[in-house]
Amino acid sequence: MSDYEPDYVYMIPLKYKTKEVYFESIETVPVSLRGAFMTDEEKDDTIDFKIIDPSNNIIYSNTTNVCIFNLQITQPGRYQIIFNNRYVNNDLKVTFTMKNGQNSILKKEDLSISNQKLDNLLNFIQRFDLEFKFNRNIHNDRYKSISCFTFNFYFFMIKNKNIL
Repeated sequence: MSDYEPDYVYMIPLKYKTKEVYFESIETVPVSLRGAFMTDEEKDDTIDFKIIDPSNNIIYSNTTNVCIFNLQITQPGRYQIIFNNRYVNNDLKVTFTMKNGQNSILKKEDLSISNQKLDNLLNFIQRFDLEFKFNRNIHNDRYKSISCFTFNFYFFMIKNKNIL
């Protein structure tokens, strides 16, 4: 499994005498379902591990504390992954990892459209920033020209009753 890169890694707490069931949808077949699990490193506590296909057939079963599996899946549908803590009289933590090959991987060609959109957005932001700088400079220049003329200016009005 040197070429194995997991889709996900989970730390699953299993309470005393409980069972945890997870579901995995497989849509594209045939596919290789690969994964592994292990219980706490300092303990050799075993658990029941099962994978059940959509027809309710057990396609993989193991009772151990460390397990690596590699299954060829040919039937699409919802698979059950079951962890059962029925042998241990205390809580366990199980580290579980799996790769099902269903996640799409982006290629360089897929990124070209996103790259174009990001370039357009960057150009828009740069134009907006340039316009903002021009407007800011215009406002600063107007403020300076007005501020030099706004010294104390008083206007007096004298009203004479006899003039009118």
